Amino acid sequence: MSDVNLMKIFLGEKLMKQKRHRIGTLAVGGSALILSSLFSVPALAADGFYGGIMGGANKIEEQDFRVFDDPGGLLVPRVPDDTRVTRTEYDDGGYYGAVIGYRFPFGLRPEIEYSRRLNDQDESLDLNGTRDDAGHIATETMFANLWFEIFPKSRIRPYVGGGYGYSNTKVNDLAYQGVQSARNEEKTYGDVFQVGGGILFDISTRLTMSLDYRYLDTEVGEYNFVDDHPRRTIREDYHAQSLGLTFSYFPFYKEPTPPPPPAPAPEVVAPQGPVDSDGDGVPDDLDNCPDTPAGVKVDENGCPLPECKDPVPGQPVNLDGCADGDVIVLRGVTFLFDKTTLTPEAEKVLDGVGEALNRSRVIEVELRGHTDSLGSDGYNQSLSEGRALAVKAYLANLGVDPARMTTLGFGESQPIADNGTKKGRALNRRVELKVVKGRALVAPIEITAPIK
Repeated sequence: MSDVNLMKIFLGEKLMKQKRHRIGTLAVGGSALILSSLFSVPALAADGFYGGIMGGANKIEEQDFRVFDDPGGLLVPRVPDDTRVTRTEYDDGGYYGAVIGYRFPFGLRPEIEYSRRLNDQDESLDLNGTRDDAGHIATETMFANLWFEIFPKSRIRPYVGGGYGYSNTKVNDLAYQGVQSARNEEKTYGDVFQVGGGILFDISTRLTMSLDYRYLDTEVGEYNFVDDHPRRTIREDYHAQSLGLTFSYFPFYKEPTPPPPPAPAPEVVAPQGPVDSDGDGVPDDLDNCPDTPAGVKVDENGCPLPECKDPVPGQPVNLDGCADGDVIVLRGVTFLFDKTTLTPEAEKVLDGVGEALNRSRVIEVELRGHTDSLGSDGYNQSLSEGRALAVKAYLANLGVDPARMTTLGFGESQPIADNGTKKGRALNRRVELKVVKGRALVAPIEITAPIK
């Protein structure tokens, strides 16, 4: 073969591989696109209660019937317990049933299910090689199921889950050595569980169809096949797989009320109101201070509100303008060393504070005690609480309603100066007044006592 022919063959194979690779890539990408589009279609079915009917095909795994408690009358010669006396195969059969459940918006579906499965016997082979094809087996089940839907907002929703319940299995015309048992029909009861899943399809807002797969497993069944020997039993396992359809209906679904059409936009009319030259919210005809700078808070007369601030040492305590959240330090409110007893100077300062509070009864306050860092944390915390209570008690004696005052101790946790110096520790030992409700508008209180 010439080099040219070899080159053609090589190039041809390479092109074929590239073509197959492209086809495979397109197939995978196309499948992913189709699945993505299917699961992104908005759901139609409602949430809430539903009822449904189900049905399909049922396949039973090959069963072994084993003998127990046989003293020699059922089988001759006697065989040990747990000896397989019959192996039975069944034809593919069917199942049908009904369900009642509730669907939550996030895809969880608790459900009650009744179902019945029926399969004819295909062939039974006993211990001695005798074959028989008579008889059938029927199983009734009642399940409490719990299913979970994947992509609960999609119109096509895979789901998985399982159930647990109770079963009643009936065996008819079971034969041994070619002779049917003395009892025409035998029943056994027991627990049963199932696992499975499927795919849900919303047909309409009220109707959903699902393709379902189930695997069932019951506990070991026990049958008595000889009338006059009730202790002689035969046991078997029941395992089945089912594939079918379920149609579910949501009877209480209500179509959502469509939103009303948007109202026409109102005609914009220029506001006709009083003139407010300085923009403080008070019309010029009521504004006693018409040239207030922008951003300054004003009273109902348009004049700037007083600024709440700490009193300067030697100046009277003034609560004018103090409102919610404002805090001032009560300079001069001191105590005897290591005690909660007020000094005479502190009482004079508090006399002015009490007068101010009695003049502005619309405000409520919080009295806050602080200490320096000398002493333990726990001791300082207790001392600060006691000093705040002492201030409240003194103001209450001046006529201030105790219901307007609360107390709080901070100990040494909120210093305002350096605890390493004597001056700093003196500043940290303080009582503060915080307005927690209302705004104070009173005249300044003259304090003649020296502030230390």
